[in-house]
Amino acid sequence: MKFYDLDGSGAINYGNNTADDPGDMKIIGNTNPRYSYGFNFDFKYANVGLSLFFQGVCKRDWYPAYN
Repeated sequence: MKFYDLDGSGAINYGNNTADDPGDMKIIGNTNPRYSYGFNFDFKYANVGLSLFFQGVCKRDWYPAYN
């Protein structure tokens, strides 16, 4: 995590925590996933089968919040 004094007040703070005065808070990233993927592998041999499925999301900017 990095903190910057964006409003030039000399301290890291929330300001009034409003849209007009957000203090040093700045929206970064995007919570919408950019790439969704899935892979399905199926193998059968001599009456024995094996199936694997993988899925995930790439390029998602997310930070866990306290709520």
